[in-house]
Amino acid sequence: MSCPDCYKGFVLPGEPKGSMVGLDYFTPAPKDATQRTKAICLLTDIFGLPLPNPRIVADHLAEQVGVDVWVPDFFNGKPIFKANDLNQLEPLMPDRAGVKISWLSVGRFIIKGLPHLPRFIANRASVVDSRVQEFINKIKAEKGYDRVGAVGYCFGGAIAARLGSTESLNTIVVAHPAKLTAEQIRAIKVTLH
Repeated sequence: MSCPDCYKGFVLPGEPKGSMVGLDYFTPAPKDATQRTKAICLLTDIFGLPLPNPRIVADHLAEQVGVDVWVPDFFNGKPIFKANDLNQLEPLMPDRAGVKISWLSVGRFIIKGLPHLPRFIANRASVVDSRVQEFINKIKAEKGYDRVGAVGYCFGGAIAARLGSTESLNTIVVAHPAKLTAEQIRAIKVTLH
């Protein structure tokens, strides 16, 4: 069950300062003389990189933590939802947990959600996890990072938790994750915040 905030949003104030590298976003940490050995991989929600929020958060993390921050486009330029898509679905969802919705609302939700089904299938867990894993391996090899952590929000939070059971990440922060099983949570091997 998702909360009502999953279907609402706002744009953070400010403008992104980093740069796009292909479909991915990169924000360098403040300059100093040392080679960076650590990085953060910021994993977005289902809206992906078209919204400025993940890029603004990445800039803030780089500034505050002093490491490189990468935001991979694990949707390959086609996020599951666009910003306005969920505004159509929100009125059909219950306003709190435990509230039953009518069969008519369920039918309307299915009809309005069907156009997004191909993107859900194209971006299922096995696909996006593999894309993020490849991305982490690539930046480690190209940039020489010793340690890479992940911060994941909603859809990205579930990815971070699943990849926390592998050797690719050193630590994860999971914020408001999408659906996870107890088994997936128990499989996490790295430090979890």
